[in-house]
Amino acid sequence: MRALNRGANRYSVRKITSLDEFKGIADEWNVLADHLGNPLLRHELFISLISASFTNGHLYVIAVYDAHKLVAAAPLVLRRFFGVRRLEFISQNICEPSGLLYLNEESLRELIFQLFETRFPFLLSRLNRNDPELRIVKSVARDSTPLITTDGGTTLCIPLTADYSALEKQVSSSRRQTLRRCRRRAEALGRVEFLAYAPHGADVDPLLNEVFRIEGSGWKGKSKSAVLSSRNREMFFRLYAHALAQSNMLRIYLMKIDGVAIACRLAACYKNVLYDLKIGYDESYGKLSPGFLLFHETLRFCYQDGLTSYNSLGTAADWQMIWPHEEKKWQTLRYVPRRPSGVLILSGEMIRIALMRVRQRADAHFRPAKTPAPMGADVVERPTADLRSIH
Repeated sequence: MRALNRGANRYSVRKITSLDEFKGIADEWNVLADHLGNPLLRHELFISLISASFTNGHLYVIAVYDAHKLVAAAPLVLRRFFGVRRLEFISQNICEPSGLLYLNEESLRELIFQLFETRFPFLLSRLNRNDPELRIVKSVARDSTPLITTDGGTTLCIPLTADYSALEKQVSSSRRQTLRRCRRRAEALGRVEFLAYAPHGADVDPLLNEVFRIEGSGWKGKSKSAVLSSRNREMFFRLYAHALAQSNMLRIYLMKIDGVAIACRLAACYKNVLYDLKIGYDESYGKLSPGFLLFHETLRFCYQDGLTSYNSLGTAADWQMIWPHEEKKWQTLRYVPRRPSGVLILSGEMIRIALMRVRQRADAHFRPAKTPAPMGADVVERPTADLRSIH
């Protein structure tokens, strides 16, 4: 590695490998997450994943301190990938954007130096291309260090500027007509309601039951990718939802016809921004485009609550792009050492990508055969990636 100008004894490093130890740094951890303005880096997400055993690895958090102050951290687990131990994000299994935590670029550089010092291969999935992690990893590594970067997908942000009517007017007239037509079809079946909840305590689980029922009622249930198809996945979402509720960040949106919920959105509200976590709709009502209708009304709720933007997660879908939006690009970084273990990792990655494509084709088989673009199709919740560029 290139030598770093770190200052004599300025930083100390702590490796956190026990759950109790990780729980003990929750407050200082969230100070860093809030500094970066990213709810997916907050302690609640990671502790929920670990507690639900939804990580496939052993806790291996790298924490960097300046005196007694936490200034950088890597939320990692150490897992075996095709027989080789590799570091990856705690949140790897949910396939959402992630990142490292840091106070400034100097502390981030020290953290990345310590990451290389472990001598483990590592996988850092879905880093923001505009954030400094990618640049600093390349500057810390030797020129001969094998780093592989791949596409981590795109997510959308809809700025909620002006007022709702102004945003709606920016949608094409044909889409607005489709929206009105779908609304009339729904109203012909019964009383239509769009409901927004910020639940707490005992109110959380009944609403989650509705969300999970709807999300698992269609192709996701058939393909075994729904929340209810995995006990660990369900436990994670319940733990995380309750943690969000305790901080008044949990939001649940439902569309109902005559009191029966047919579409849902599970989201986190953080610093006046809404982040989608799960969406779903009852495919037996597919001709009504319930997901599309609920998304439209969710934006209206966002305006009523004074929110400044809506952020999709997963991977951007075409039907979301009908609203004025900004795109966020993500990139995945792999460090693969030039030794036999690196060959095993590369071989394993090629097998993983092949299996992922098979899974995508299987999911496509279970999806509704004819679904127009805005019909509430779910976000693809894993990034597409090919091993393209080696630095």
